[in-house]
Amino acid sequence: FGSSFVRQPNQLHGAPPLPYGRGHCRVRAMSYGSTEGKAQSSSMACPDMSPRMGTSLLFTSGAILGDVVGAGILTTVVAIANLGWLLGSFTMVGMIMANAHISLVLWRVYMHFPEARTLSELLDLTFNDASEFKRKVMVQGIGYAQSFALYPMLGLLILTMGKSLGMLFHNYHVCLPKWTLLAASLLMPFQTLAGPKLGSYKGLVYVNCATIVATILLPLGEMVHQGALVTRGEGTILAAVSPDLNIGGVLSSLCSILFATTGQVIQVEIMGEMRDPSEFPEAYMGLALPFMMAVFLFVGLVGYYYRGSAATGMLLDNMPFGTPFRIASALLFFHMGVTYLIKGTIGCRALYKRRLHWLSESSAGVGGGLPAARGSEPKAIFRSISGNFPPPERATWGAVVGGVLVAGVVNSQMVPFFSDLVDLLGATFLPLVCWVAPIAMYAQLGECHRQGNSRIATLVENALLTSYVVLAAVVMTFGTTTTLMRVHSNWHTYGGPFACHCEAMWSTCSCSAYHPGMEACAASPGLSLVANASAIFDFAEKPW
Repeated sequence: FGSSFVRQPNQLHGAPPLPYGRGHCRVRAMSYGSTEGKAQSSSMACPDMSPRMGTSLLFTSGAILGDVVGAGILTTVVAIANLGWLLGSFTMVGMIMANAHISLVLWRVYMHFPEARTLSELLDLTFNDASEFKRKVMVQGIGYAQSFALYPMLGLLILTMGKSLGMLFHNYHVCLPKWTLLAASLLMPFQTLAGPKLGSYKGLVYVNCATIVATILLPLGEMVHQGALVTRGEGTILAAVSPDLNIGGVLSSLCSILFATTGQVIQVEIMGEMRDPSEFPEAYMGLALPFMMAVFLFVGLVGYYYRGSAATGMLLDNMPFGTPFRIASALLFFHMGVTYLIKGTIGCRALYKRRLHWLSESSAGVGGGLPAARGSEPKAIFRSISGNFPPPERATWGAVVGGVLVAGVVNSQMVPFFSDLVDLLGATFLPLVCWVAPIAMYAQLGECHRQGNSRIATLVENALLTSYVVLAAVVMTFGTTTTLMRVHSNWHTYGGPFACHCEAMWSTCSCSAYHPGMEACAASPGLSLVANASAIFDFAEKPW
């Protein structure tokens, strides 16, 4: 991996950081791309870099998979259908490799400041010697963008969990908002009892990796069992490059793939809990990346082969109702639940630390003393109780968890339609947080991280990073505009927030006329997916 980081001797022993910028590198470089580099780093008397209590390499790779291979993989078939199998595969591989590169860039920055535990802390440390205006713009701006990306993402996961419950019990005609509320209620005790450490979910993370495989194999296996002649239907097109390719379809696919493959929103927090952060490249590139590459391409290409241009919605929407459909829905519920617990812990932890920071500043003000160094006292308090909560703090943590869950339910119902919400999240704040922020920090460190690199390697990497920023700007500008226009134009068929959406969950003609296996339904033109109580709620058959 050929990257290097450097530190100043006095910083290794807790002294205040010296000015750091272009040409002000912190002592000698240590490469983590070779065995010699690891031996060199381990021989240094460096408390921050020595092995610490934390998560293992295997857990880290599982957490990365649980974070990245989440809700986004369910829309990869539609993303490839919009582009064609060749162009879609090329785009998918390119985006996965770009995200791997940016993750390593973020890791290189982190290895300069391994004392950071959150993205905001890393930004603060990286831009510490920048102007006050620039530091505030980056720290506060990216911090807010991370929140605007993370919390709606939690809403999407709750929405997917609610829909998976509705699909599991598809003969019970219960509205989507009620299912999402039930899903949030089931999450509440798990996250409250587990506390703020990601390591609390070790067993779930390992099981989740197997669940990911089962969740995608069941619908694809059902398609194989039925055969392509049945699953494609009439008029379906298979093409290397879609003949209906247009700007809207390209932007929609880019948004979906970007949402599916990015994971930098919480990667600093994952690194911060690692026993040995120098193992992050091995966890990502050696374990997680091959799995991600295989899974995304397998789902996208096999799903496209059997559904073609008829692919719609999430992956499970392309399965007929039946026992395999119920099993896949149950597995999806578990997978989304574990993904929520990982991301939700980060979100709840951020709010909890803000409360501790406010308490420490209030205490300092009452006592007449000066406030502690920026972030130091809250971090110390937080780390001291993160392993064992006293009852009052457990209650406070539960209140934070409950508040985030309630906010997630509300967010999930503002745009309660899976594909559109995925595209909207992929176009708005994710490119800024996942691509622009790591590259900006990397540029701020100047030439320190490039020691030992050849001129050609530096030029190539600069060109790649520049292309990522340009692509992020295009997606944020035109992707957001296109998605919002699509949501606005289709709003009359969607229904308002918290309306009784059936979202093709119920095995009725009025709700799922276009669902595979429901061909016998006489599809009425302009059929609305918004449930009307008198038309869709069959209380006599299944009372709620």
